Formats: sequence, C-alpha cells, structure tokens
Amino acid sequence: KRDINVPNGDEVEGAKLVVTYLGNDASVDFSAASVTLTRGGKDVTTSATKTKTTIAFITETAQTTITGLVPGAYSLEETVAPDGYEMQTTKILFTVGTDGKVSATSTIDASVGKIENNKTVVILDKPQTVNISKRDVNAPNGDEVPGATLKIDYVGGGNNVDLTKVTLKQGTTDVTSEATRSTTSVTFTSGSAQTVVTGLKPGKYTLTETVKPNGYELQQSVIEFTIS
Repeated sequence: KRDINVPNGDEVEGAKLVVTYLGNDASVDFSAASVTLTRGGKDVTTSATKTKTTIAFITETAQTTITGLVPGAYSLEETVAPDGYEMQTTKILFTVGTDGKVSATSTIDASVGKIENNKTVVILDKPQTVNISKRDVNAPNGDEVPGATLKIDYVGGGNNVDLTKVTLKQGTTDVTSEATRSTTSVTFTSGSAQTVVTGLKPGKYTLTETVKPNGYELQQSVIEFTIS
C-alpha cells in the first residue's frame, strides 16, 4: 500500500485491504493454517480476517506477505482508506501462476497500482487535499490576494495528527519549505495561486488570518472546517 506520489516509496499504514480468490477450485480455503501473513519478518496471521475465499488485513509500515495462495485468479481491493487519503475504488485483478509468479490479469492503470518484480501487488492511494484561497471580498470568485499570513490549527476529533508532515503547493510551486509547521499547526503566506495543502488527516481544523495583506483590513473571523 503506497502513496500515488511515491509509488516506489514507503508503505502507507491504516488501509484495510481484501484479497479475494476468483477461481473455481472448491478446495481452496484461506482459513486453513497453511495460508499465513508475515510483515517485517513477523507472523501477523492472527491479525487478519480469513474466510474460505477472502483475506482482509490492515496495512502497516512494512509490506504484507501472504504465503499459501494457490495458482489462480484474484482481486485486491481497498475497503477502508488510511487517514489522510482518498479511497482507491478500483480493484486490481491479478493471477498467481503455477511457478508462484504474480502477473496482472488485465491492464492496471498507473493511478491504481502495479505488479512489482512478479511478486508484489502494489495498490496506490491519492492523499486528501484542501485548497485554501485568499480573495477580495468584492471579487469572491476572482484572483488570489497575495501577502496574507494564514494559519491552520488542528483542534481535535482525530488521531495521530502531525502537521509537520503536510505539504503545500501554490500552482506548480512547492512552498512547503516556506511554511512554518508544527504538530498541530501550519502557517503560510498566500500567493498569486491558491494554496493546496496535502496530507491533513481527519479531524476538526480552523483557518485564521494572522497578518493582513497590504491594502486590506485584517479578517478577524475564524473559519472552522472538518475533514472526514
């Protein structure tokens, strides 16, 4: 399970994935002791939910290896997205060969995932984004107003929130390094393009203007918003 922006990078934890057998072999039984799951060299079989034809598990920081799958056709789908990510709604169809090698049953779009080294099925998620726009009250659908200092604060309702991990872009320019990030807040300056904040986890937040742009009055009202 990986981030679509880092398809060769680290695992994304917290997704619920389900592997389903699609073949016709009635003897297949994933609940058997011979079908095991390991992660980082540790047996994690007991943390999975196994039925005759499905295996459901939660991703962690190491990839999950399933041992004991018989040759045949399978699907991999995400049923619960990890915090801070959109749900991947497309199933990956793959085949386990008699030689144990894994191949795509049908073409896998690059935005969905891939088969890696004939053994790893990679499914990708897109991080959730929030667009922050600073505009003139007389032109609420108009151009951005640059030069305002804006602050996002996390105020509760979530788990393991860490705003030091969010990224910010204005147009095609990454402005993350220009922002001030802490565990519970991120402060940035508006530019000529709206600011796209990526990686905010579910929870309640506020948006506050702390420094007004030149030629404008300070907006003293605080905007509250929720990411679900």
